[in-house]
Amino acid sequence: MPLFPSIKNKNMAKNLLKVWMADNTVTTDDKKDKIFVLESTRSVDQQFVLDRMAAKNPGLHRETMSASINLYHEVISELVMNGYSVNTDLFRAVPQLKGLAEGNAWNPEKNSIYVSLTQGKKLREEIKDTTVQILLISRESCSIFIKFDGFFLLFCDIIPLLKYNQCITYD
Repeated sequence: MPLFPSIKNKNMAKNLLKVWMADNTVTTDDKKDKIFVLESTRSVDQQFVLDRMAAKNPGLHRETMSASINLYHEVISELVMNGYSVNTDLFRAVPQLKGLAEGNAWNPEKNSIYVSLTQGKKLREEIKDTTVQILLISRESCSIFIKFDGFFLLFCDIIPLLKYNQCITYD
């Protein structure tokens, strides 16, 4: 069994999630208990999505794609805020209410509306086609720690799929 296993499908997956293993602070009885923490990646906006769409299908005008996305957002929002459970291939959106019904009245100061989103068929299919790459198990797996200017430099014997050592901060 490899020291740094990755979860893989039989064929090479097209998606990749990079994760770190960290101490599980919820469980106190097992000090070696670990959890996976997703590596921070940048957040993308609608313009980034439009760039990707244009690259995949340059025959469509960017303005048309943008108008379609905006209209889609408007219609989905209206349907959800009018009580519909909206199922798309990507997600299911359901309006939910929080708070007690005090005095048989809705009180916006105590009650609130939120939307519950769950993955749809397309996301479930993409999950099946995703590899999880573990970047580092823990600092215990590293052989040398050098504290330098508020950082711990970690020199590890083996780091999966990386050709350099990591520099991370610890409190």
